[in-house]
Amino acid sequence: MDEEGTPLEISAAVSEEGISFAVEEVLGTSDEIELSIYPNPATRFVNIQIQGEASVRIMDLKGAIILEQSFVNRAELNVENLKESIYLMEIRNADGVSVRKLIKE
Repeated sequence: MDEEGTPLEISAAVSEEGISFAVEEVLGTSDEIELSIYPNPATRFVNIQIQGEASVRIMDLKGAIILEQSFVNRAELNVENLKESIYLMEIRNADGVSVRKLIKE
């Protein structure tokens, strides 16, 4: 928890570049939009299902945007060429924004 009592999540990732640490505020479920992401971990493709128009960004843990795409209701993203690592997926629609972890194997 931080000084104000907000829960924090601390995570670490090991990759060829070294070890990365991240500290994030843990958001309540009321702050997230309803969606489905599968499979996760992913090897070739990852599917996203959400109601209506949306966009997705896949970012590495340094914040670099790897992939960005808009879609309606469903998207199948090809992640086959991504290195095995942990990525962040930022999904936006009219209801808000959700950031989820994507594990690429």
